[in-house]
Amino acid sequence: SIKGIHHDGDLLAMAAGHDGILLYDWNGGDVLFMGKIETAYANNVKVVNNIIFAATEDGIEVIQIDYTP
Repeated sequence: SIKGIHHDGDLLAMAAGHDGILLYDWNGGDVLFMGKIETAYANNVKVVNNIIFAATEDGIEVIQIDYTP
C-alpha cells in the first residue's frame, strides 16, 4: 500500500512500504513508471529537484537521482 506521495515538476515519488520508493515521470497527464528504489520500509517521501527524501523505519534516506524531464 502507498504510505506517502509527493511530486516536484514532472517527477512523482510514492513511498510504498516494504516495496521502497516508486518513481514516475508525470508529464502533463501521462504517468510513466521509471523504476523502484530499494529502501527500508518507506513511510513517506518528499521530492526536491532530483533529490528524494525517504522517511523509512531506519531513519531518513537521501537519494540523488539523474533525472531530466
